[in-house]
Amino acid sequence: MRRRKWALGIAVVALAVPGNSCGPFFTGMVFVHQPDLEDVLNGRLGVVHGTFSVSTLAMSYRVLSGVMPTAAEKTSVLGQADTPQDPNNPGYSVRANSTPNAMNAWIAERAEVMHETSDAGLKTDSNVPGQQWDTYENCLNDAFVNAAKTLATRARDHSTEPAELAEWVNGQDAVFSNCNTPTNMPAVVQKPDWLVKDRAYQTAAAHFYRAEFDEARKEFEAIAADRSSPWHALADYLVGRCLIRQATLAQPDKADDAMLKQAGEQFARVAKGGGQYAGPATELLNFVDLRVNPDAAAVRLGDAMSRPDTRLKQHLVDLSYLLEHSGWPNQEESRKSDLMDWMLTMQAPAKGPEHAKERWRQTGNVAWLVAAMSAAQSPDPELLRAAAAVPYDSPAWATLTYLRLETLPAGSAARAEVEQVLNELVQKKASPHAVNEFTILARQKADRLEDFVRLAPMEPVGQDNDVSG
Repeated sequence: MRRRKWALGIAVVALAVPGNSCGPFFTGMVFVHQPDLEDVLNGRLGVVHGTFSVSTLAMSYRVLSGVMPTAAEKTSVLGQADTPQDPNNPGYSVRANSTPNAMNAWIAERAEVMHETSDAGLKTDSNVPGQQWDTYENCLNDAFVNAAKTLATRARDHSTEPAELAEWVNGQDAVFSNCNTPTNMPAVVQKPDWLVKDRAYQTAAAHFYRAEFDEARKEFEAIAADRSSPWHALADYLVGRCLIRQATLAQPDKADDAMLKQAGEQFARVAKGGGQYAGPATELLNFVDLRVNPDAAAVRLGDAMSRPDTRLKQHLVDLSYLLEHSGWPNQEESRKSDLMDWMLTMQAPAKGPEHAKERWRQTGNVAWLVAAMSAAQSPDPELLRAAAAVPYDSPAWATLTYLRLETLPAGSAARAEVEQVLNELVQKKASPHAVNEFTILARQKADRLEDFVRLAPMEPVGQDNDVSG
């Protein structure tokens, strides 16, 4: 993402301020909160509410629908794998390995082939054109990984051509010299053919890093048209990358929507054609559509996350961006995805009680029974019977039981029934979130002060100090 460079003197002044002038602040106990995402991914939902975060709500749909997250999805989402990038980043990449590791792969491969050590202090960020303090990540991880792999291949295939191999390395060094500020361009070569084709790609890449996007795009288009070039498929994808970079860097804090749409058309064509870059093209089509065609992005993301999804972590980032910038014009179009339809219904239940009930009847999906019960304005005998029939081992049991008991009129009978469920939860060591929600519900049903007081103690699930939440 764009980063702002602050002067050291400003930072020192900020540190010198004695305390926070907005206090005093007091620590309060939190007794009910949405479950951790790890609990949701493992099927421990507790009581599901439409106020959950986007990621938690989306994964609740998955679990309620019976499509449990895979081990790979859990590993990725919970942080042991790649860290997603902010979709606002003009250098958005579908990979997120750390830049130092990717750069070191290139440096190590270069040293092995050339028997010399290159500069490990290469800077990868560049100033936003026209801005003194804003920067963006210019050379992304894939560039270094790709360069290392290509050098290893060229060294194997052209071991008898040391001069040409050295010139290939010189060209790649020139490419990366532009990561921070425009510096060197790769030299023109006349032969051999493999080096000429590689040099055409290196030259286009250098123009890209120098923010000379029109030149870069024309050169990538020429490479894409040359079926004999080993770079023609990647170049077709990079035409769209040029358009995205140019669109997001053209104006401060504003993208060029017309150019983004052009990029989207390019990525849609690459994705439709299949092949190695169809997946990355789809991801960047999401990036574009989140801004210029959010309904299409909503449907695509919702459908992808409804089933095992190799890019789940990034899709959760994208979906959060979409719903937190919910200015897309036609939510009815977004509802073509069942997941999106369910989430929108859960977030605004008053708008869809009949719709939720009808979807439950049509699909038999217990997720829609949860939505229908959440949206119901008054006790519905059909829904109440269905909720009572859901077994304890269902991820929906706690939510449906809570919503069913919530409809009971206050009094000793209702309070006793809620307490019976509460005791079962305690015995089975349910999460404190769920125990507290049922404790509060039992308290609400109490019609005697002594019962209310008896139900008062609860175990906190967190603290709120009025500052950090």
